[in-house]
Amino acid sequence: IDEYIKKHNLKNVFLPGFKQKEQIPKFLAVSNVFILPSISEPWGLVVNEAMASGLPVLVSKKCGCYPDLIKERANGFSFDTFNREELYSLMKNVLEGKYNLEKMGLCSLEVIKHYSVERAAEIVNRTIKFVLSNGEK
Repeated sequence: IDEYIKKHNLKNVFLPGFKQKEQIPKFLAVSNVFILPSISEPWGLVVNEAMASGLPVLVSKKCGCYPDLIKERANGFSFDTFNREELYSLMKNVLEGKYNLEKMGLCSLEVIKHYSVERAAEIVNRTIKFVLSNGEK
């Protein structure tokens, strides 16, 4: 990836690596796409944050959130972390404008709106009520 960036003299491609939570908003604000190539990630909350920022997302299949949040080709793509060619191809296609990133970002906003704090509180509340009622409806 570094070689491709240098070879094509790309000035708007950054590989920032891990960032503290305080630093994340500024990176999301200047991004066109978010990529999380983790080799192990129970969920990957930063994907939620990227989607709430209206970004298309490329997410490793090692991230727990990918089956729930990634709508293939609609708001992003999932990929095999250990398949370099797959990730390279996805990134190259993004750079070459083969995807409508604006449309994908809007889809991310639509998907993520169902993952609000209010919705989470509602589910926890229903779960508690269910447990306290001994499973009776």
